[in-house]
Amino acid sequence: MLLLRPIARLAVLTALAAAPAAAQSPRRLFVWTGRVDREAILVMRGRDLDARVDDRDDRWRGRGRDRDRDRDRERVVAPLPRAAGVVTLAVDEGRGRVQVLQQPSARNDWTTIVRVRDERGGDERYRVVAF
Repeated sequence: MLLLRPIARLAVLTALAAAPAAAQSPRRLFVWTGRVDREAILVMRGRDLDARVDDRDDRWRGRGRDRDRDRDRERVVAPLPRAAGVVTLAVDEGRGRVQVLQQPSARNDWTTIVRVRDERGGDERYRVVAF
């Protein structure tokens, strides 16, 4: 009987330790699809996602009138939490380098910044998923 109590406690502690791991499974934050000829910067805070794309002619397309909505698409799936965490990326399409420049933290008001860099000539279609 004395041996059962430590085993039961161990089982409960193991179950409790596994619960946070399941709750912290990666969740999709956003999906961005667009054509990049030089560089794109994706900035997410809360449910807001802003994409700025630098073309070879040194023009930045943003949320203004010059944005080509047929070329760039963004879909926010879940808001960026106001808590410490690590944003990871999956690149479904594209040939260049995609990286997280800034992880969300209290210092940056829970903002993440992602850079898509295409150094080859000619634009390329990218599809980036953030978790």
